[in-house]
Amino acid sequence: QIANANKSYGEDIYNWVGGKSYTIRMSLSDVLTFEGISVTDWTEMEVGGGVAEEIPNTFDATAMTPEQLNAAVTEALEYGHTEISVTLAADADATMFSAITAALAADGIEEGSIDLTISGAKTVPEYGFYYSDNDDKNIAGDKLKSLTLTDVETIGEYAFSACTYLESVNLPQVVTIGECAFNDWKKGTKLTSLNLPNATTIGDWAFAYSSLLTSINLPKVTSIGMHAFGYCDLRTLNLPEVTTIDGEAFLNNYNLVSCSAPKATTIDYYPWGNCSKLETLELTAAGGFTLGNNLFANTPTGQINLVLNKDKESQVTQNADGTATWKTTNSNGGILEYTFKSITTQE
Repeated sequence: QIANANKSYGEDIYNWVGGKSYTIRMSLSDVLTFEGISVTDWTEMEVGGGVAEEIPNTFDATAMTPEQLNAAVTEALEYGHTEISVTLAADADATMFSAITAALAADGIEEGSIDLTISGAKTVPEYGFYYSDNDDKNIAGDKLKSLTLTDVETIGEYAFSACTYLESVNLPQVVTIGECAFNDWKKGTKLTSLNLPNATTIGDWAFAYSSLLTSINLPKVTSIGMHAFGYCDLRTLNLPEVTTIDGEAFLNNYNLVSCSAPKATTIDYYPWGNCSKLETLELTAAGGFTLGNNLFANTPTGQINLVLNKDKESQVTQNADGTATWKTTNSNGGILEYTFKSITTQE
């Protein structure tokens, strides 16, 4: 069995890797010359001194201690596995998640190289995958390339904060996503799309600064927190069940073209601030709105086609130049007045 080592022959350096079998072709003359080396996966074969077995990358940790889980994941990573799958107990606590993050935080693991799947656990605790090096950097989370949480329903605050190389997530059962769950100050992810089929609540700053995020699917979400998708690159928003949109929820999505929120009735300040390409906005809920003091900071409403419920007709004035003005009140009783490219109403 060959352990990890470097062997130098003349000017060439060969990196022997544990767990691999090597076929070496050589010729003999005045000097020993390698004509080439081929490397194949070494699963199990007889060698001098015993049998070499492949190190697993899938673990049932329901009966493991945190120390045992850490040792198992560490060994798999040292072997070179980049796909890690762990089954935890449904009520797994923070120590079990820390066991995984401590292994990921080790030196020698490439950033953005690990595909991690966690099954069984129902909750990821706050800061569950945040492992700092005291330099404002998540040295465990930065190793993640993809994340699958097959059974998790709740993701705690800062759970995957500053996982800056994370490209994809699969969260089929997640219902609640806490504050800053996938974001730290100006440190989002590399997500380009997001599908949350069962989520109902997105916390403050949850996905902020994910500057590559262009599309989201939130069919059941009812509440979107402050800055939840601020500083992303969303193009269209379909929010069929959302009733509450907190302040600056979509701030600085410069390429956002359309937004439909047919059930939204509570909308705080600047949700569409700095959305300079916004052209269509549908706010068709019946009844009164609870509105912040400004919905469109630095967003030109003169290019927006607004759709309201028919019960708002008395608040709308059609202007001689073809534009239309919506006059309503904010939650403090102050007057809100905006002129749009057009305003239509519907039942």
